[in-house]
Amino acid sequence: MMEVMAGLAIISIVTSIGLPAIDNFYSSSRVKAEAEIFVSNLRTARYSAMSTQAMHRLILHPEGGYYKIQAFAPDFEEDYAGATASSTAGVTIDGDAMTEYDSPDWLSIIDGEEHEVDAGVSIYRSASMPNIVFFQPNGYLGYDSDGSNTFNVSDQAPLPETHVTFVYGNSAIRVIINAFGVMSSEAFQVDDDFNPDNDGVIW
Repeated sequence: MMEVMAGLAIISIVTSIGLPAIDNFYSSSRVKAEAEIFVSNLRTARYSAMSTQAMHRLILHPEGGYYKIQAFAPDFEEDYAGATASSTAGVTIDGDAMTEYDSPDWLSIIDGEEHEVDAGVSIYRSASMPNIVFFQPNGYLGYDSDGSNTFNVSDQAPLPETHVTFVYGNSAIRVIINAFGVMSSEAFQVDDDFNPDNDGVIW
């Protein structure tokens, strides 16, 4: 009986140590995978905008969990028909992010119509991150700054340093972007207030 009790105690100790480590590894792997896909999609959008000279955009679903990488259809189709797309052409957008999310004027350039984030992973944008980020033909990232619902080169504002955060359990990765594209990624531990903007970077 004593040997059985000792064996159970050892199993209990090993389990209490091992399961959290396994869970942390699993959660960190999931957020890392989503962050890497996001970074790859942003770089694809930037390079595609420069090579086709057509406006591209990232649009985050207002309810979270989804996003699209798209090209402005008129310029994109003209470019592929052999014409030169005008970088100063006005791109009409709607102020309502939900309406704009389903706009027929934009074509997806990633697999499928949209990217669905892993169901266990939450995606957060910082307060300075707009719902719609535009990729200019000159390679810069910007957003509509004057509220006119028409995005022109003349009224663009450069994207400030901002970030999108992917969270699963206690693991999170923050992807930092600015007007020049992706700057870096940071992994950190989420604290108890569930606000990733004030959490400490661990590596």
